[in-house]
Amino acid sequence: MAKEASARIDTIDPKYSLIVAIDFGTAATGYAFAWTSVQPKEINANRPWTDEAYVKTPTCILLGSDLSVQAFGKEARNKFSTLSESERSDHYLFERFKMALFADSGTTREVLVKAINCEKTLPVLDLVAKSLQYIKECALDEINKGSTSSIPTDRIFWIVTVPAIWDTAARKAMTDAAIEAGITKDGKSNFSIALEPECASLSCCNALSLNLPPGTKYMIIDAGGGTIDITCHEVLKDSFLKEIVAASGGPWGATYVNKIFEDLLKDMCCSLNDLDGNPYNFDALLESPEYLSIMDQFETAKRTCKMDDPEATQKLINLGVISSDCGKNLTDAVTNWNSTHGTNFAFNKGYLKISNRDMKKLFFFPLFDKIKEHVDGLLEKEELDGCQYIFLVGGFAQSDLLQKFIEQSYEGRTHGSSSIKVGIPSRPGFAVLCGAVYYGFNPTAISSRIAPVTLGIGTVEIFRDGIHDPAKRINIGGKYFCEDLLDTFFRKGDEINKSTSISRIYTPLSPRQDMIELPIYSADKPMCMYTSDPGVSPIGFLNLEVPDLGKSGQERVVDVNMKFGGVIVEVEATYRKTGAKVEANLQFDLEGHSQLKERIEARKKESSKQVSVDLAFCMDCTGSMSRWMAEATNTVVSIAKELQSQHGRMKLRVAFVAYRDVKDIRPPRFEVKEFSDDFLAVERFIGSLKADGGGDTPEDVFGGLNQALNLDWKGDVRVLMHIADAPCHGREYHAVLDDDFPGGDPFGLKPEVLMKKFQDKTIDYHFIKTNPITDLMMDTFQKYYSTPQKKISIHTLGDRVSQLTPTVILAVDNSVTTYIPPSSA
Repeated sequence: MAKEASARIDTIDPKYSLIVAIDFGTAATGYAFAWTSVQPKEINANRPWTDEAYVKTPTCILLGSDLSVQAFGKEARNKFSTLSESERSDHYLFERFKMALFADSGTTREVLVKAINCEKTLPVLDLVAKSLQYIKECALDEINKGSTSSIPTDRIFWIVTVPAIWDTAARKAMTDAAIEAGITKDGKSNFSIALEPECASLSCCNALSLNLPPGTKYMIIDAGGGTIDITCHEVLKDSFLKEIVAASGGPWGATYVNKIFEDLLKDMCCSLNDLDGNPYNFDALLESPEYLSIMDQFETAKRTCKMDDPEATQKLINLGVISSDCGKNLTDAVTNWNSTHGTNFAFNKGYLKISNRDMKKLFFFPLFDKIKEHVDGLLEKEELDGCQYIFLVGGFAQSDLLQKFIEQSYEGRTHGSSSIKVGIPSRPGFAVLCGAVYYGFNPTAISSRIAPVTLGIGTVEIFRDGIHDPAKRINIGGKYFCEDLLDTFFRKGDEINKSTSISRIYTPLSPRQDMIELPIYSADKPMCMYTSDPGVSPIGFLNLEVPDLGKSGQERVVDVNMKFGGVIVEVEATYRKTGAKVEANLQFDLEGHSQLKERIEARKKESSKQVSVDLAFCMDCTGSMSRWMAEATNTVVSIAKELQSQHGRMKLRVAFVAYRDVKDIRPPRFEVKEFSDDFLAVERFIGSLKADGGGDTPEDVFGGLNQALNLDWKGDVRVLMHIADAPCHGREYHAVLDDDFPGGDPFGLKPEVLMKKFQDKTIDYHFIKTNPITDLMMDTFQKYYSTPQKKISIHTLGDRVSQLTPTVILAVDNSVTTYIPPSSA
C-alpha cells in the first residue's frame, strides 16, 4: 500500500468513486486501485497472483479450443504444464504479445501472433482485449470482495498504461482493445490512456519523498519488459510537470535479454543431430512445456545475477530435454560455441553452466551499452542542461545489474551547474502501476509535452506560382490546384500544452458525398511541405460523416476541432448549419505504412482518371409537354458546364430521345439524337422538335424506353432522365379510361424485359414525375428494376419546370460520386 505525499490538487471528476489502473506490460501485468474519498490516498495493489510475491504476473494467456480464456499469468503457464499431450492440442498459449501492437512498419489490428505451443494465430488486438477483460474481472472481484453490493461501473475511472514511445496509432489500438474488453464504451468518458514513464514520474516524487522545487529537471528511465522508455520533465508551480524533451527510447527491455539467450540456444542447436542421426527438431522444442521450463530457469538466473558477484559464479540451466535427444552431440556443440565466441560455458549432467562474467557480457551489457548511448545523447541536449536527477523504474529496474550500471554511469556526474543524483524506488517494478493511479486522480498533472513527430493531413489548395512545385500542379474543374500538400497541425519539437487544439473547416466536394475521408501523415522532421517528402508516412484517416445529402457543399460545412493536449488525440466535429454534432473518428489501425501509402496512391490515381458519363433524356414530346421541352432546350449547355466544373475530369456525352404515341406519323413517333459532346448541337436538336401528337391519354412509353436502350451507351457512368406526364399503354399500368391499347404495348414490349435491360447495361434510371397518373406505371417499373443496390430514383416536380436543371445535375452527380470502377470494386 502506498500513500500520496504531494500537495497537487486533484482534477478527477467527482462522480468517480474509484480509480483502477492496469499496467499491461510486455513481460508482466498488474492492477492497482484507490478510493477517491480516502485521504491521504491509499493505493492498493492487486492480490498476489497465485503463489507469487510480486504485484505483477507474466503477460501470458491460455485459451481453450473455443478461444475462451482458461487462465492468465503464471496460472496460465502452470495449467498448461499439467495438460496431457492430447489436451495441449486443444489449448493455445500466448505470451509477450503486447509489442505486436507497435512496429516500425505501422500499427495494424490484424497483425497475427502465433501461439507458443502450436501454429494457431490470433490478431494481437483480440489477445490484448481478452487479457484486459480478464484483468478487469479480477480487479472487480477483488474490489467487491466482502461487500453486499457491487460498485456501479459508471463510478469507476479506468487507466491503462502504454509506452511513451508508442505513436498515436498504437495508443488508439490499445484504446480499442479496452473498448472490446468492456472497460469503456467510447474510450473517453470513464477511461484514459497513460504513458508509463509519466506515471513513473508521478510515483517517484512520492516514493522517494522528494519535494522538488519549481525549475528542477530530471529524467525518468522506465525499464520495462519490452522497451526502455525515457521522458524528461521540469517541475512547475503547484507540482505540475512539463515535458522538456520528446519521449524516446528503444527495444532494450528485459525480454530482449531472454531473446539473446533464445537465439543463442537456437544457434547452438542448429548443428545438432539426434541419437538417430537426424537434424534436431528445435521447432518442436519451442512448442513444448519443457521449453517454458528452460526459459523460466533462465528468468531466475537473469533476476539473481548481480554486478558484484564473483565472475566465476555459475547459473545452471537444465537442458536435459535436449541432452536426452542428442547425447554427447550437445556437449560438443557447447565446446564449439565456446571456441567460436570466447565464452566459458560448461555442460555437465544435462545442465548448462553460465558464469556471471558470461551472463553480463552476452546478455546484459549489449543492451546496457545502447541505453547508455541513448541517455548520453539526451543529456547533451540544451533543454536538459542542469538535470539533477535520473530515476530508474520498471520491472527491468529490479535487476541489480541494471541498477549498478546506471549508478556507476551517472551518480555524481557533473552536468552543467548540477551534479546528477540517481534515484531508485524500493519497489521499482511498482512505480508505473502506482503512478498510473496518481495519474487517474489528476490527468492534467503533465501540463505540456513535446511533439515527437510532425503531424498533419494531406490536402490540396489553389496553385501558387513560385511557391508550389510545378510537378504538383493539377487541373480540377478548369482551375489549377497543388496536390500532396501537408496541412501541418504541429511540428516535431513543438510544445503541446493541455489546451492545444487545432480547428479546421471541411466541405464535401459533392452534394452526394456522405463521408469526408482525409489521410493523416506523420513526419520525422519539423519542416515538411508535401506528403511525398522523405520521412513523411501515412498513418491513418480522419473520417467525418456529412449530413443533408443533396445539398450543395457550401450548405454542408463541418467545423472540426482536434485536441492534442492529452495522450490520445480527441476529435470533435459540428455541423455549422445547425450546431449538431457530426460523427468523427480517427482511424489508425488499418494496415502498415506501406499498405496505407499504396491505398492512398491508388485512390489518387483513380480520382485522376477521366470518368466518362453518358446522359440521355427520354421525353414525352406530345402537346402537353411543351414547357418541359422548352426548358430542356435552354439547359443542356448549362447542365454540362456545371457538371464539368464539379467534376473536372468528367468526359460528358448527352443524347435525347423524343417519343409520342403509337399512331403518330407527323410529327414522327420517335426522334433521336445520338450521344454527342457537342452540347449546342443537342440544344438545337431539342429546339427543332414540336410538342404535338398523341390522342388518348397514354403514350408510347415502352417504345421510347426501347429507343433509349438502343442508344450507343459507352460511358463509365450511365444516366437516363425519363420525363413524362402520361403512363404507358395497358390498363394494368394506370386507371385512365381512354386507352386505345388496353391490353398493353401493341408490339409486345414488356416492362420486365425493358427494366432488366436497363440493369444489364448498368443504366441509372431517374424519373421526373409531373403527374400522379404515372404512379402505378412506376410502381411496376420499380418492381422489375429494383435490386438491393439500386432503385429507380423518382423526382416529383409537378409543374416546376425550373427545377429540371438542378435535378439533372444532382442525379448525375450522385451516379458519378457513387461510381466504383471495376478494378477496385
